[in-house]
Amino acid sequence: MKFELELKNEPISNESLIADMQRVAKALGRASLRYHEYKSQGKFSPNTVTRRFGGWNKALELAGLTKIRQYRISDEELFKNLEEVWIRLGRQPRREEISKSHSKYIGSKH
Repeated sequence: MKFELELKNEPISNESLIADMQRVAKALGRASLRYHEYKSQGKFSPNTVTRRFGGWNKALELAGLTKIRQYRISDEELFKNLEEVWIRLGRQPRREEISKSHSKYIGSKH
């Protein structure tokens, strides 16, 4: 009898990681993806993603998804986002709606 070890852990390609991130974001109906969302619904560990691409935001960028936290956002971009949320909701958005999945950016808590 010949004993041969079959390894199931094949290396994960960058394309597989990116495609899975896109799949989860699409399933959530979102243009972005939070780390904890991917952790609960993704096929791979988000730690693998961040190590492979040098950070969560870099992985989001490579996957064509919107970054969760952005700094130095212009007033023009913020007003355009507000307008898009307003149109999507069909009314003026409430503060908590800007913080949730309707918005590209997370609203300030101050």
